[in-house]
Amino acid sequence: MWEHSRNGCVKYLNPQITTGGLCHSFNAVPQQDLFKSSRYMKDFIEVFKPSDKKQPLYSNGFGPSSGFFMVLNTRELLESQADTKEATDSFIRKTSPNFLVSVGDSHSAFDLVRQGITVKPGFRTRIKVMQSQVLAADALGELSLEDRNCRFPHENEGMKLLSNYSLNGCEFECAVKLSHETCGCLPWNIPKTDSEYAKTPVCDMFGSYCYHEALMNVS
Repeated sequence: MWEHSRNGCVKYLNPQITTGGLCHSFNAVPQQDLFKSSRYMKDFIEVFKPSDKKQPLYSNGFGPSSGFFMVLNTRELLESQADTKEATDSFIRKTSPNFLVSVGDSHSAFDLVRQGITVKPGFRTRIKVMQSQVLAADALGELSLEDRNCRFPHENEGMKLLSNYSLNGCEFECAVKLSHETCGCLPWNIPKTDSEYAKTPVCDMFGSYCYHEALMNVS
């Protein structure tokens, strides 16, 4: 539910490539704007057909009733895997998987592993969001990178996968580079560009563990 309404909410949910695999995002930047163009992204868009909506939604108020409300129902899945006659509520509570939920700005939806919040089945979880905004004077852009020690989003020199610069994005790309150098592979859910990591093999089970460790240790 969004702003007390169930109608039209699903159209804002999009398949999302994240550090934890394929997930869904709400009110995030479209994938085709987040990552640089590549054969990987073209195939992803063709198969999953994500929305190209660029303007984010804005809440008209504050508090639990003015936010985004979602129900994750795993009962049908678990009942299909078990003997339906013995699929009791107790069984479902014990076997239902936890979920990872990430809350952040619209350009950081990909960083699920480090920003993820564990949501347990059978519980109602509320996530409090505190708004903050950092503004920079136009004159700051006239200084060199060395003098101001920060970047604007369009200053994406050196970014291999993401279209715009951000701190989270920079750390993500550092983790990808470290994984490539240390593990010799990259997971399937890393959208390799045609000019970068194109010939890098996909990680197996052990390589995926190596990548996860590299991702968690980059700061």
